[in-house]
Amino acid sequence: MSRDETAPYSVNGLLAIPRVLVVDADAAAGERRGRLLNESGFKSVVVSDMKAVREKIQATQFDVILCDEVFDSFEDEHLVEFVRRTPTTAQVPIVVLTIAPTLVRIRYHQALEPFSFMQKTADDRTFIDAVRRTISVSLLPAHPSEESNSNLRKGIIHTLSHEFRTPLLAINTGVELLLDHRKELGDEKVQTLLEAIKNGGGRLQKLVNDFMTLQQIEVGLAEQAFNNTARDMSVVELLTNFMDSRGYDYQREGAKVVVEDQSGGAHVRVVESQIVDCLDRLVSNAIKFSSAERVAQISVQRESNSLWLHVKDRGIGIDLNSLQEATGIFGQIGRRKFEQQGSGLGLPIANHFAAINGGRLGFQHREGGGSIVSLVLPLVQ
Repeated sequence: MSRDETAPYSVNGLLAIPRVLVVDADAAAGERRGRLLNESGFKSVVVSDMKAVREKIQATQFDVILCDEVFDSFEDEHLVEFVRRTPTTAQVPIVVLTIAPTLVRIRYHQALEPFSFMQKTADDRTFIDAVRRTISVSLLPAHPSEESNSNLRKGIIHTLSHEFRTPLLAINTGVELLLDHRKELGDEKVQTLLEAIKNGGGRLQKLVNDFMTLQQIEVGLAEQAFNNTARDMSVVELLTNFMDSRGYDYQREGAKVVVEDQSGGAHVRVVESQIVDCLDRLVSNAIKFSSAERVAQISVQRESNSLWLHVKDRGIGIDLNSLQEATGIFGQIGRRKFEQQGSGLGLPIANHFAAINGGRLGFQHREGGGSIVSLVLPLVQ
């Protein structure tokens, strides 16, 4: 691989080892959680008193803080309140270890968000998965500002006025021509109109599905699906199922997808449907922006505790300075220059699915032209 391919730029990923602060009055329990985190690819710091907490958060930037709900108060404040009122940790996600989750919500006012809770009795796998998702989701775009809300409204208006109107126009025009001029059109023109109607309906259905998927993500149903249905599966099985479900569609569109698996029998814990959807969006983008050959390559490798699924193309490339725009809702790069079909929801949905499964997206230039978009997932140890 080239140097560019081994050093990806990730707009929502952590290139450094994630740091976790473990705060537990029970030193033995804290040390056990710290060892488990270290073995799973994190870098943990374990403390058992408030003096050490103050010293650590002033000296080190943490990606997530784990704390015991019954930990001693600090200057009449619980640790959650203290962390939220400290500038350096005000936005660091907190996971409160508790016996009674309901009490956590009652005790801490909503203004102290973001924080979540986890049962102390959770098994090791559930514990590690929760930490991964907390870090990944915290890297997604923050709650929208007034400016971003305005852009969101503009995106919705644009989608309704253009992306929905175009396929509806194709459907309505085609039906009218068939109804009024069916006899004189001839079989060839009738077939062309029927195909245009079918394509318009398919495009409209995809837009509706994207809106519904985004809504499910926003209300937490996608994350709930991970908690309920995620399973360990081999990368071979994942890629086989992906190509079985999507390969024919690519072939029918005149595209070619080449898969190179060098994962060595690795396993990941994922919601299969979410990862298949995520890969499909990345591959579809690669094909859409590819050269006339319409070829996309999926190259799978394992590095340390992570699995990298690189989706490569030889297309127009990607502007790394515009990645925040591209991964935002309704965001599309260079729309004025390249007329695109789509709502601008593809990458944002893929980005959320990656985060829910404890992963992230990475973006980089491809040597010789084109781009590489990588889906990075944690390996099952």
